[in-house]
Amino acid sequence: MLLSLINVRIFVANFASNKMQKEWLLNQQRTELSFRECSASTADLPKVCAILSGQKTKIEQKLIQKNIYSYGQELWVHFTAKSTIQKIPSEIYFTAYDNLENSIFSAGLSFFQASLAFFNHSSSSTFKTFIWNPEYTHSIDVAVKRDGNTSLFVDNKLVMQTKFAYINSIDSITFTVLNGYKEIEFGNIIIDSDPSQMVEQNIQDVFVFRNLEKEQLVQEKIQNLAKTLLDYNYKSQTPTELKEKHTPSGSADPRRFIFPFQIGYAGSKKEGYFRPNEDDDTSDSEDDSKVFFEL
Repeated sequence: MLLSLINVRIFVANFASNKMQKEWLLNQQRTELSFRECSASTADLPKVCAILSGQKTKIEQKLIQKNIYSYGQELWVHFTAKSTIQKIPSEIYFTAYDNLENSIFSAGLSFFQASLAFFNHSSSSTFKTFIWNPEYTHSIDVAVKRDGNTSLFVDNKLVMQTKFAYINSIDSITFTVLNGYKEIEFGNIIIDSDPSQMVEQNIQDVFVFRNLEKEQLVQEKIQNLAKTLLDYNYKSQTPTELKEKHTPSGSADPRRFIFPFQIGYAGSKKEGYFRPNEDDDTSDSEDDSKVFFEL
């Protein structure tokens, strides 16, 4: 099977949306990722996954944005993943921080010795629940309501609720993937601080440098999924072998991967970043010396 490989290097990209300036950081020196068509991806969104392999490999990426969440708003974080139980710590999770870099909560999946979904509260013990068939696709969703009520969903099933009465704001979110010695395959990742404005924000920030024929359809799917979870009108979706077997598994265009962080490609004719297809139109880039493309 042919995979599209990339080398990821540290860089900082600043760019402005119509609403605010955002800073995205990529925090590792060098990591190889591959991309392929897969089952570990959100229903109705592009079936493209990133695969982190190699022994004791790690990627950690950080979104810094003032008031990603503040009291009276809503926050929704979503990703899908699958792996196998490993003897070396293997996890995929995100962590939310306040403006003083204090951890507020984290949530994700662990494939170390047993397959678990977990939620860490900064002021209480960790919540854990077993998940079966880790080799099948599983989804994690955290929905924070306007009043601080927070819910953890695993495969669209509500498994935990708590309330953050003291959160003034969330100002950064870190996304971490830690692979033991096999591989972790993860699908579309969505972070949104206001579902009512989700469509505009996702097109501005997630689909930069893309020309998707069905952008409107993708927008609607993302918006409907967020509204469903925030309104608790969810349906549990148990992973099954049938779903996994009927998904293509060939190579895939990384640009179709929904990932709210920007990753640069090494090996350009210029020092820095480049597009895989040198014939692509680069008119969207204001600075050709720092061309990066959006996964």
